[in-house]
Amino acid sequence: MKKDFDNAATIALIEDYLKGDLSAFNRLYDSYRLPLFNYIRRQLNSQHETEDIYQDIWMSALKSLKDFRRDSNFTTWLFAIAHNRLVDYWRKHQKLENGIELDALSAQSHSLEYQQFLSDCVELLSQLIATLKPSQKNTFLLQQESRLSLEEIATVTGTNRETVKSRLRYALQKLRSGLKDCMTSGDDHG
Repeated sequence: MKKDFDNAATIALIEDYLKGDLSAFNRLYDSYRLPLFNYIRRQLNSQHETEDIYQDIWMSALKSLKDFRRDSNFTTWLFAIAHNRLVDYWRKHQKLENGIELDALSAQSHSLEYQQFLSDCVELLSQLIATLKPSQKNTFLLQQESRLSLEEIATVTGTNRETVKSRLRYALQKLRSGLKDCMTSGDDHG
């Protein structure tokens, strides 16, 4: 389900924070915490690095908050900071491909065989995402993890909407192709 961010409400929280209301920042932080953290986590191998970069992003955002243009979209602005910080990280570490940490699947009422099937499919998806071109992976994760629109992704990545659509299309084609067995065999295990 898409999490919609109300930009007018966000701007009001920013204004309140800048006037000294710390609880306004807490509400702002809580609104963006999971989408931002997940966006970063899905691109890095290390929990420690994810947490460091996540904190750096919020520190950069706080330092620049007074300069944030109120006619801009805060979500796009924040994720642009995150995108740029990740690009800096990749340049520094000279690596443009990253694995994806997987959350453990919770035990449900499915058979062990079905749980293994799901686990295999999730692992395969993780591997396939890791093999995407960095620009495709970044676009895919911004859409899926952060729920940004095509226009917002274009703004964050400094590209145009058509480039974003193309990158997303190629990423989805590769993922669908690699997950064919999971998509056609899922009904057999349920």
